[in-house]
Parts: sequence; C-alpha cells; structure tokens
Amino acid sequence: MISPRLSRALLGSAALIGLGVSTANATLLIDVRASTRNGVSVADPKNVAVAVGDTLVFRVFADVTGTNDARPDCIQDLSGSFLSTGGIKGNLALSFSGFAQPFTANATSAGQQTDLDGDGDLDLGSNNDPVAAGYVALRSNRMTGPRSTNPDGSTVFSPGAGPSAIAHGTEYRLISTLSMVVSSTGSSTVVNFRRRLGGSPVFWVEDATEVVTDNGNGTTAYSYIEGTQFTDESSVLTSGVTLSVPEPATIGLASIAGLGLLARRRH
Repeated sequence: MISPRLSRALLGSAALIGLGVSTANATLLIDVRASTRNGVSVADPKNVAVAVGDTLVFRVFADVTGTNDARPDCIQDLSGSFLSTGGIKGNLALSFSGFAQPFTANATSAGQQTDLDGDGDLDLGSNNDPVAAGYVALRSNRMTGPRSTNPDGSTVFSPGAGPSAIAHGTEYRLISTLSMVVSSTGSSTVVNFRRRLGGSPVFWVEDATEVVTDNGNGTTAYSYIEGTQFTDESSVLTSGVTLSVPEPATIGLASIAGLGLLARRRH
C-alpha cells in the first residue's frame, strides 16, 4: 500500500509531466514486494491471494531519488520493523542470509520476532524507538552507489541483485528473503516496513560524487562521496504488499471451469 504522501507526490509529478515540465522528487522509498508463493513467482508483487499453509517470500528494495539526474543517489544504513497488519495471520521471519550484499556489515540484524501490533502473529522489530536493540537493521561498510566496488574493483553486490536505474535515481535490493507462512485467513492484510523514529536509524545521500580509481592492473574501483546527506527518518516513505483471500464466487467459477475442462477431456 503506497502512503498518502507518496501518492500525492506521484500525482503531482504526473501533472507536471503532463505540462511538459521535468521534475525530480528527492526521497527514500522502502518498497516491500512479494516474490514467490509456494515457490512460484507471483503475478502481482503488490497484491497476492493466499490460503492457509501458503509460504510467501518477500523482497525489500530502497528507491533513492535525487534532484540532479547527472549525479548518483546512494544508501548506507536503515533500521525499522516489518509488520503484517490485518485479518490474515502468519509469522514473519528473516535470517542473516536473507540480506542482500553489501548490506550485511557490522550491526546488521534480522530483528526480534514479536507481536508488535497485538494481532496474534509475530512481526519483526520493536516498538521502543529510542533503543536500537530488537530492530531489523542493515548496514553497508561504506556509502553504496550504483557502481560500488571493493578496492580491488570487484562488485559489492550479490549476484543477480545489483542496483537498477529508476526515474531520477537508483533502486537497491536490501533483502532477498523475508518470509511468512499463512496460519489463518480473514480480512485483507498489509505487509509493510515501519521506520524507526529517533536515533538516526537511516543514512542516505542524494546527488553524490562518484570517485573512479584506476588500480593500474586493469581493474577500476568506484566509490561515492559528498552529496546531500539525510538522516531524517520522518521523510522515509514506504510501500507494502496487500494479502487477500479469493472471493467465494471466484473460487466457484474456477471450480466450474475445471469441471468443464474435465468433461471435454472425457469426450
């Protein structure tokens, strides 16, 4: 579910583009997307129909956008919580292996499993904003940009999980496997990230400078400095995944279609 603030920003941008005006909104968006249901890729990463016993895997991305398209946008730190809020129940789970490189440096934590919203299933994180313990936290050793490498020129990113260009910025994969097993169904549920307020839980840079170093042995290293630095968690936007139960009418129609297919096969 996209926050009202982000919706207003997108609508405003669309209106300006319609008038022929180019715009870039400087933001950090933490985007949770469903990846698979019972091992099969989902058709819509933002809306998934579920049943009891389903295993869902989510991925988490950071979309960093700036004001100068000619300069890179980067991220280093983030902490907060993941919650499933609604009538569909299931415990959220995350292990250290679920984080994408390079966001596995010291202080990275999968958080504690606890019922943060009192709805009977386990979320990940904490409700105690001033204290870092218990929160999901991830960190890179250095400011991470679109072409970040180690000093020897090798990439810092997990295979197949490197950054991608988006409008006015860069998208980074933070988490590859955040999971949930559906234990009961009910009204629709949203799985989303909740930022931690206080304690500088986030650090990103917009419109940075890319430093290119020729190692002299045929390799090139890339790093990032300067730019506009942000640690204001109140400006972090979020977008979650909606889980729902198929309507009975939909299930009935699917059953009728299946019976019709069987009848045709018998003739």
